[in-house]
Amino acid sequence: MLNIPGFVKMSKEQLEAATCGLGPVLISAGPGSGKTFTITHRILHLILEMGCSPQEIYVITFTKDAALSMNKRYQEILQELEGDTADLGAVHFGTFHSFFYQIIRSHPKYRNYSLLNASGRSGILFRVLKNMGREALRGKELESCLTEISYYKNAGKVSGGQGEDFVRLVQAFDKEKEREKVLDFDDMLTLCRDILREDIGFRESWQKRISYLLVDEFQDTNEVQYETMKLLLKAPNNVCVVGDDDQAIYGFRGSRPGIMGRFLEEYPKAEIYYLGTNYRCGEKIVNLSAKLIQKNGQRMGKCLSSSEHSDIGSVFMKGSDSYGKMIQECIEELKEKGEQELSETAVLFRTNMRMNLFLVELVKNKIPFQTKEKIFSIYEHFVVKDVLDYLRAAAGCRERSLFLRILNKPRTHIGREAFFEEVVDLEKMISFYGKDGICNYSAMKDALRVKTGLDNLKKMKLSLGIEFILHYFGYDAYLRNKSGGDMELYEDWLGILQWLKEDSRNFRDIKEWEQFQQEFISRAQRQVKEESRRGVNIMTLHGCKGLEFQKVYIMYVNEGNIPSVKRGEVLSREALEEERRLFYVGMTRAKKTLDIRYVNQTKDSPRSPSRFIKDMQD
Repeated sequence: MLNIPGFVKMSKEQLEAATCGLGPVLISAGPGSGKTFTITHRILHLILEMGCSPQEIYVITFTKDAALSMNKRYQEILQELEGDTADLGAVHFGTFHSFFYQIIRSHPKYRNYSLLNASGRSGILFRVLKNMGREALRGKELESCLTEISYYKNAGKVSGGQGEDFVRLVQAFDKEKEREKVLDFDDMLTLCRDILREDIGFRESWQKRISYLLVDEFQDTNEVQYETMKLLLKAPNNVCVVGDDDQAIYGFRGSRPGIMGRFLEEYPKAEIYYLGTNYRCGEKIVNLSAKLIQKNGQRMGKCLSSSEHSDIGSVFMKGSDSYGKMIQECIEELKEKGEQELSETAVLFRTNMRMNLFLVELVKNKIPFQTKEKIFSIYEHFVVKDVLDYLRAAAGCRERSLFLRILNKPRTHIGREAFFEEVVDLEKMISFYGKDGICNYSAMKDALRVKTGLDNLKKMKLSLGIEFILHYFGYDAYLRNKSGGDMELYEDWLGILQWLKEDSRNFRDIKEWEQFQQEFISRAQRQVKEESRRGVNIMTLHGCKGLEFQKVYIMYVNEGNIPSVKRGEVLSREALEEERRLFYVGMTRAKKTLDIRYVNQTKDSPRSPSRFIKDMQD
């Protein structure tokens, strides 16, 4: 064994994995098991003991941050060594995409190709659709189509509901990019694989450049990445894959947890090592999370244990009477925390929308926070904008465009013919439908009802006004109809309205509330910038992977949200197990305290606590 401090500190299981021989190797590494520590020391062992050239070792992971972090950890180890270590630092660290792009650009045909940005990609697809005589998609529909194209390329199959027409669209899209000599993010994977398959000489030249390939987060590898990895190997297949199938959470990108089992089937001589001791989480957290994940059937058998053989680590589960109350209770607890404690705390959400609802409360209460997730204003959601339109009309706004919006939510008998001026006069609107030759009793009745409603709404507090809009104006029925029978979607919208009523209580009138809404994004972005690395960490469950915190809150652990499932839908075993893995990832981010929050099932909050809570309590 090398006389290096890191090797001396290793556990028996870490040392065996770090110092094994060449050939195919699989390391199954549970949460907090010292995976990066083991990988970086394995690299050093390969160079100093196995004779591998640093320049011929390629370490691949999924994100740029992870690659940079691993490289930094490796360079720190080198600083512990005596003598000149410059040559040892020549190991290649990168992402799948950066590595595959390097391969593509080294091919004579593709040296002059350039990379497309997001807007360029959208522009090409828009033109292709138009040239094919198909409906030219815009906005979110265009983004959705691009997402489906990505899934098709990464998974090697179409998503549900797509057929031959979709495949032809993808082919036309690729042909147009080829004509313009541009590549997009997905091409870095599929094109690299195709070049290596078809150009044997080129493939052999790259195989000679790689003496050892090490793949981190292997459970997230999709079909294209895995096939490309195999093309880069030559006998004796010097590859080490490291991962945890219990943390496979990117099925929407085409990855599958079974990839680790497949590796062992295709490389039957592979050595297998297990890192099952969790050095991150307290014993209670390890035991409870292990109890949860053992409900999954598609997983490699492993023994998960804590290095803390004592009563360390706390788990709390708390129900609230409403979503708004759940948020406020968490906010009150965060307000009591000091700067250092906040920076060691994370609040996790299943969706970006729920996360952004919470961000409003942080800004309002001047609680410092940090996030790498995309911040958007929840006040831009159509439900919020509709409610604000009604309140603005009640407050005296008479813009023609505003009335054209609210009088169709829900639809009335009032038409745009009643608005012949840019400034609406409600009395004229009523009298218009009573004129001889026009007389429309239904429209006049609706006009009278609108005027009466707005007059009453003007006298109400904002929170009561929102309830009034729901029932008097029929906005609740409008949302139910708009949801098309999707009760989970409908309840999500009602959840926003429930939060909106709580939010409105902080403001005296619509003018003050609108002022806050207009300033929200700039205040949030400024707060993130000013409080960088000092505030509470806010992120989605997908975004927390690979991170750790002293305390973790997981919010809204209710059916329909965690696991994400529509009312009446029966999740497939595969989908349910991925949802369970996602929750498991969130749980195992907590070092000392895990706090699970849910909403009690009531008439106003019909969703029950998550089945995963029952899994852990059984």
